[in-house]
Amino acid sequence: MVLGNYYADGLTVKQDYAEAYAWYSVAAAQGHRLARVFGDSARRKLTASQLAEAEKRVAAIRAGLPNTEEAKLPSSDPDH
Repeated sequence: MVLGNYYADGLTVKQDYAEAYAWYSVAAAQGHRLARVFGDSARRKLTASQLAEAEKRVAAIRAGLPNTEEAKLPSSDPDH
């Protein structure tokens, strides 16, 4: 959510609504309600091609995150 704010407002980074949308989308997928609202605002500022690229960025970011449901399960490995 905070990264989305940084990119949307251009705080210490170059303003980039596509990157803001990506981070808001990741936060929204994790249950942050306001991130969905902010993401919708950022999305309205994007062209169709920018939105398509931002969606690819969202997928890449989410692919790198641990699956929170798997992280909660006890490990079957006796060493962990």
